[in-house]
Amino acid sequence: MMNPVSPAMEQDLKGYRYNQDSFLLASFYRQKMPGLLADFCAGTGVVSILVGARRPGLRIVALEMNFAMAAQARRNAASYGLPSYQIIAADIMSAPDMFKGRPFGAIIANPPYRKSGHGRLNQDQDKAMARHEVAMTLAGMVDAAARLLVPGGALTLVMLQSRREEYLELIKNAGFVEARFRHVRYRATSPSKIFLSEAVLGECPHPAQEPDLVIAQGDGWTREYQQIVEQYGR
Repeated sequence: MMNPVSPAMEQDLKGYRYNQDSFLLASFYRQKMPGLLADFCAGTGVVSILVGARRPGLRIVALEMNFAMAAQARRNAASYGLPSYQIIAADIMSAPDMFKGRPFGAIIANPPYRKSGHGRLNQDQDKAMARHEVAMTLAGMVDAAARLLVPGGALTLVMLQSRREEYLELIKNAGFVEARFRHVRYRATSPSKIFLSEAVLGECPHPAQEPDLVIAQGDGWTREYQQIVEQYGR
């Protein structure tokens, strides 16, 4: 159950809907550098709003190109009482041209998992854009982050395990070092389907692999996952 002081997030009954990955990402996020937090591919704002709700005073700029979702994110932020939350209806690929200098201390992102042309494209446009790289690419997002973060700033995201090697090559070429990561498994014996990663722009003296995050055990949830759901989910 969700924390009783937290209102439910507004989202459409059909089309794109956030899922447990948003809560896992919000829980994984760590703020290390001062300054603005950017939310790339913000959707209805769930990840950055949950982060902001537990960090009073954190200034957040969320980017979402879908106007309807951006409007929902604005209302969700207001319902959570986040006066420093700004939502911009814009494409993240154009973000380096929108912001001057390096204004962000951190970027968080739950981007589309699948490349364009890989897998069946959903007929619902909102779902298609949320699941496939229709309007952006992982490479473009990493490049934008490298151009907008202050040195030492971090990009934190969730991505398919099948794209991990691609991701590692992209962040290396863009000047990032992976500081933390976790494999996510449904059960301890299940293959990892997604991973959580924090990549620091510049040097990182102590990179670390954290213990796998396991969702289920026996007939129920693991204690860690249940705690995440109670803190961030419904």
